[in-house]
Amino acid sequence: YSSCLILTGGGSDHSFENVIFEGPSSQTYTSTTALVLDGEASKEHNIKFYGNRFINGGFSILAPNNDYNKESGWIIDNNEFINYYISGINMEYFDSAIILNNIFSTTSMYGGSVGADLSHCYYPVVENNKFEQPLSRALYMFTCDASQTKRGKVVNNMVTIGGGATSSGIFINDSYYIDVFHNTVLFSSPDSSNGTAFYCIACNYSDI
Repeated sequence: YSSCLILTGGGSDHSFENVIFEGPSSQTYTSTTALVLDGEASKEHNIKFYGNRFINGGFSILAPNNDYNKESGWIIDNNEFINYYISGINMEYFDSAIILNNIFSTTSMYGGSVGADLSHCYYPVVENNKFEQPLSRALYMFTCDASQTKRGKVVNNMVTIGGGATSSGIFINDSYYIDVFHNTVLFSSPDSSNGTAFYCIACNYSDI
């Protein structure tokens, strides 16, 4: 139970700025190790995290939702996510989340560690972030659809990642209308198997 902040009850229009969220080092896959936990049963719209540092914990920000309970208006800007075990940002069922100008850096050797893990996050913007971790995936997007008139963006991100066959710098899965422009990925695995700097499957109508 190492959460520093829990968002619940439907509170909206809050900004958290220049805060240090720090917990113990963790090697546990559980929501109780999230430094910031967004309550799954309520909607917290228009939340902004700016200029904060998130240190240790299983998750830096864990925000699970469902198809009937999407959240919107979240902006995660200019933060540092340091030594997370599972994920720096783990977000499910968001509309138009903006993730920009952040640093994601961990030494976690957990095989499922992901810097920014987005699932069912529609019209996403992931821009100008820096990722560094020893293996697994820096950015993972699953079913993060956009549209022809309002496209998703993965733009100007810098990634350094090591690892083996299951490691990817940027992994986009089943996500439509995503623009993937001007990213730089250094895949530095000593493993000779087929890890990837960029992996895209079912990226229909996307521009790379």
